[in-house]
Amino acid sequence: MKKKFMLLLSVWTLAASGLYSDDKTVALVGRKAVLESEVRRCMQEDRVDYRTALSRMITQKLLLVAAEEEKVQITREELRQEVAAIRKRLGGEQAWRQKLKENNFSYEGFLKNLEDNLKVRAFLAEKIGREVKVSAGEVLQASKQFQTQPLYYLKGKDFTSREEADNFYRAWNPGKISELEDVGWLAHDEIKPAVQAVVTRTAPGQLTEPVMVETRWHVFVVTEVKEKSLPREMMNRVREELYQKKYAQAFSNLLEQLQKKIPVRVFVAEK
Repeated sequence: MKKKFMLLLSVWTLAASGLYSDDKTVALVGRKAVLESEVRRCMQEDRVDYRTALSRMITQKLLLVAAEEEKVQITREELRQEVAAIRKRLGGEQAWRQKLKENNFSYEGFLKNLEDNLKVRAFLAEKIGREVKVSAGEVLQASKQFQTQPLYYLKGKDFTSREEADNFYRAWNPGKISELEDVGWLAHDEIKPAVQAVVTRTAPGQLTEPVMVETRWHVFVVTEVKEKSLPREMMNRVREELYQKKYAQAFSNLLEQLQKKIPVRVFVAEK
């Protein structure tokens, strides 16, 4: 469920550093350069304007600087597993090598930038992922807005005439409930409007007044009422939305803290 809110760029974008001799530095984050090529590649891959791409790259560098200050380390095994996962996602060794070639990446450069990417991921997992929690109570409270109408268990009997229905209604007592047939569980919006009207104003266990349904007169007894529980997928969606909201706030707070202690200099005018 941990869908990161972070603006974590792909390893292909990150790997642009140092590939072009005429590449220029457009910003410095601590001592790490943000290159023009990185910004341009981000614009292309994320389909955003220059200003947004520059902001994303600065954010990424901020996180990387912070991760390295925290001495975040990536093991050889973690790196190997991530390379294997990338190969698999791309369709195998040949497709992966072709991707490197298309992006003018050396294998060593790719590994270095992949390692940086993993450092940022680990840093965020430690600083935010482990801290953001969503309780069952919070999910229950938030899900109230999605609660459906009550469910009614109905028993009923039908008659050919209003007179027969009225006679049964006047003679009703709880001992005659065995004369009613099971209708079953029905949600509020599954019940015809005319029946809804008499059911909702009649206490459970009491017989409703006669009501016309299509061509016959009916009486009903509500034997049980309960709230229809939300489907598991809906509850999971509510939990995920709460998690994302909390993660977003924690991420914003973390960035604000990093911006106060890590110097950022931008050398280009906003475009």
